Amino acid sequence: KASLASGRNVSDITVIGVTKNHPAEYIKASLELGINNIGESYIQEAVKKNQDLKLIISPEEYQKINWHFIGNMQTNKIKHLRDSFTFLHSIDNQRQIDEINKRFTNKTNIFLEINVGNEDNKGGINIDETRYLLELIMKTNESRKVKLLPEIELKGLMCIPPANDNPEFSRQYFKMLKNGMEILNQEFSLKMDSLSMGMSNDFDIAIEEGSTHVRIGTLLYGERV
Repeated sequence: KASLASGRNVSDITVIGVTKNHPAEYIKASLELGINNIGESYIQEAVKKNQDLKLIISPEEYQKINWHFIGNMQTNKIKHLRDSFTFLHSIDNQRQIDEINKRFTNKTNIFLEINVGNEDNKGGINIDETRYLLELIMKTNESRKVKLLPEIELKGLMCIPPANDNPEFSRQYFKMLKNGMEILNQEFSLKMDSLSMGMSNDFDIAIEEGSTHVRIGTLLYGERV
């Protein structure tokens, strides 16, 4: 409904089932219902759940999963994501880029996390700081070409707006993120085309404002245990 209301094709929207704090059986059920994009927020939990899942589904089913890491990425633990997670939504510093370059030999898709509300208790950077990371990623990809490694694919930007009971409050921040991506694309001659924004309480607003990846947990799986 949100896609139709904004004149968009629903096939352009990726629904990520955020299963943090829920068991591997929830992922199995998700796959059975056609949700193949799975999001996790805690590295240790993600690694264990990944192993548990392989015991309850077939290798063919497992191969259908697109794993998205959407939580805080501690640099010293990034190495544990390299074998499964190909979408990283919360990149916001040089150490993370350096570690990905060092550890990941497969194709990796990243989103740069923007702290749209300038909140001290959240990760992310502002648009100005993003320029430095973009230059770093471009240089890193040049060196990866020489080593015949796949480039780090810069998908787009990600945000978590300040908490508010009114979903409409998030709209201004979604607009800000989309506008920021358009500015950076033009400035750096890039083709970023993805916006990771919108959760259970405001995903429809996010879709109206251009989101391509909505991260849904509570609405799909209930309150976290």
